[in-house]
Amino acid sequence: MSIVRLSASRCVQLFKCRWWISSGSSGVSKYFPITFWAIRLEKLLQHMYCTGALDRRSAIKVSYYRGILTSRFAQEYPVGLGMLAVGLPENEVHQYITTTIRMFPNPQLSIGCINRPKSVTITGHEDQIMALNELLDEDHIFARKLAVKVAYHSPILKKIVPEYIAVLGNLSNNDNPEIVHMTSSVTGEATSFEELRLASYWARNLTSPVNFAQAMTRLCNLQEIDSIIEIGPHSALQAPIKESIRTMKKEDLVDYTSALARSVPATESLLNAVGRLYCRGHSMNLSTINFPYGSATPGLLHNLPEYSFDHSRTYWRESRISRDYRLRQQPFNPFLGFPAPDWNPLHAIWRRKIRLSESSWLKDHKLQPRNELRKTDNSD
Repeated sequence: MSIVRLSASRCVQLFKCRWWISSGSSGVSKYFPITFWAIRLEKLLQHMYCTGALDRRSAIKVSYYRGILTSRFAQEYPVGLGMLAVGLPENEVHQYITTTIRMFPNPQLSIGCINRPKSVTITGHEDQIMALNELLDEDHIFARKLAVKVAYHSPILKKIVPEYIAVLGNLSNNDNPEIVHMTSSVTGEATSFEELRLASYWARNLTSPVNFAQAMTRLCNLQEIDSIIEIGPHSALQAPIKESIRTMKKEDLVDYTSALARSVPATESLLNAVGRLYCRGHSMNLSTINFPYGSATPGLLHNLPEYSFDHSRTYWRESRISRDYRLRQQPFNPFLGFPAPDWNPLHAIWRRKIRLSESSWLKDHKLQPRNELRKTDNSD
């Protein structure tokens, strides 16, 4: 048996793994436990499989061919491609893009994703991405190059659209699709099941900017939304989701959790997410969650032989003071109290804390306003 070790960057480059790591199909496998546990998702954002608009085969096909075609296109493209996350609003980043593209004869730089009100992702040629990164660094503006070799959500990918539509062909839905509200991150509006089954929709998703912030705002404005669960290989959208919630001042009304998190066992993260949903009052099948293989009445063994405990030896060396205190021979005396812990019959010592609540006769021993015991009242 041979073992192949792959670095994380290499796994991202393997186009045949694209269907597994993509946000579109990662939910195909991760969504199964949620439906099996009778947790109903009411509103969805860019997750066509959870709606039932696409069946498992179609959902995997959408993402699998997307990975194959984009990876092949990036390898054959004459220059490198990439994406850059920028900590600026959409209207402020345009001036930096304009300044950058003036340096190149073939400008290929555009906004690919509007993640949150003050964060966008730029997509295009890698050399132009790096030039933009330098401009932003000079002005001390956050910018980070993403670990991808494809310019997703860019007009550059329009060259593969005809082939993409052809290989997708006819997409089919589940036999019993869920009737839920689906918001598209491409249009920022509600999307019908019929549109999700069109290959042209997924081609537009590939080449058009994604306005996640607008779609998230629309979703959170729905009055019945009180919990958001991210279904994907990692909580990659945690920051934009929480910022959208803060922008609408709904931190106390809407809770966020993620089904999976990097470096956290899947079982632990998924059960934590489900636990948060349960604590907020959402219905689910707890029996199925706690007993995934079925619950049975535990069997009891009544005929086991008795264990032969050996009490002939003891290993506890108890001190005399401890033993005498634990097994006191003298009871409590209302006048003398208890024998002292280091009791010695030849020199008996008793200890008693005298309290007015326990000895009412002391109330008559007064010296002016205070109760006192004179030395003549003490006993040796």
